[in-house]
Amino acid sequence: MKPNRIRLAALAVALIVIVSLVAPTATATTWTNRNAVITTGAGIPLAFGTVPGAQVHVYSASTSSATVVVQGAMASAGPWITLATVTNPTSTGEAYRGTAFPFLRANVTARSSGTLSAVFMDLPTDPGPWTSSIANATSTAPLFGVIKYAITNAAVAALGANLTGDIAIGTLPANSRVTSTYVDVTAADTSANALTVSLGTVGTGYVDWIVASDGKAVALYGDATAERGATNLDGALFYKTATPINSHFVKTTTNLSTVTAFAATVYVTYQTLP
Repeated sequence: MKPNRIRLAALAVALIVIVSLVAPTATATTWTNRNAVITTGAGIPLAFGTVPGAQVHVYSASTSSATVVVQGAMASAGPWITLATVTNPTSTGEAYRGTAFPFLRANVTARSSGTLSAVFMDLPTDPGPWTSSIANATSTAPLFGVIKYAITNAAVAALGANLTGDIAIGTLPANSRVTSTYVDVTAADTSANALTVSLGTVGTGYVDWIVASDGKAVALYGDATAERGATNLDGALFYKTATPINSHFVKTTTNLSTVTAFAATVYVTYQTLP
């Protein structure tokens, strides 16, 4: 008899192990408190008892113009305290979580349009003060801009009997990220002696965007790293405040008033962040 008892005990242990392996894991309980309602009013109090935490999903069948508040109370008769507010729920809706009260409910306090629902779920832990379950963020597209300025020979010659001079190109808006800078010399200076042209925002040389480049050759400057200033090597700069842009000219020996047949176009592309 003893061997039979041992075998029976071993079989019982094996059955317990098998049951524990195939038994489903505990799942959260959900309650639909407001179900496709089109009027104002509160849902029935949901008894959460000693459950540590809760989450609620408030949504509409489509767009809505409504206000839904999540409320908690120590007794089913209240008084009720507002834990979270959802304004104009969409079809995606909003989710909030926090410490569970013994009783919770959703209350549609205002509605002009929308078919509104609220679903609660218990949580195994206390998430703390009520807050959005998903981090909220706004996404606004930046404004893209281009500054294009044609520098004529007359504008350079008007710098007068000087070896150096600046031409104002424009102003970069505040909170802008510069994505590219170019000086496109389309007609070379044919006067005697060297002429250089640069571009930037930092005086007096204005070489932070485009370094001093040959104005006596037809060429595009800024499309190569070596042609960009020390702070513009990657072609991307950010400016918090509105910033003036200048093109700087240097003539060797003879004055800028002698420059002949020169022409160039400056291009600056940027994004202005909201």
